[in-house]
Amino acid sequence: MLILVAAVLVASEAAAARLSCEARTDLKGRCFTIHGVLVQANGSPGLRIWHTGTKRILGVLGDENEDEDAAVPPILRDHLGPNVRFSADWRLCPLSRERPGWMRFVCIANVHNIVVFGDGDKPLYRLEKRDR
Repeated sequence: MLILVAAVLVASEAAAARLSCEARTDLKGRCFTIHGVLVQANGSPGLRIWHTGTKRILGVLGDENEDEDAAVPPILRDHLGPNVRFSADWRLCPLSRERPGWMRFVCIANVHNIVVFGDGDKPLYRLEKRDR
């Protein structure tokens, strides 16, 4: 019974987080999906996604109150660190317009197929595929 309640809570948190990004009133276009690598960085914003195969860097923002903790999907929170990267399929929603030479800001609506990397190029482990 306790496991069922925990599973329902995780599913509701994932659905609420996904909705909060995709339902924001300040979106600057349609949400889109990319394959990329999330890293922690110095500066603002502190989370960035490199769109694999391009030179494009996307800055990840939190909720409309600028809460950076809200930017991190729950499945990633316990694994986040300065020397950790996440390669995944990201569903992102734009919070700024596309502008050549400028970092575009996004929020994370969903994440799938997560592979965790440390300092090297060898994957450390995979995270379970599930909604944000």
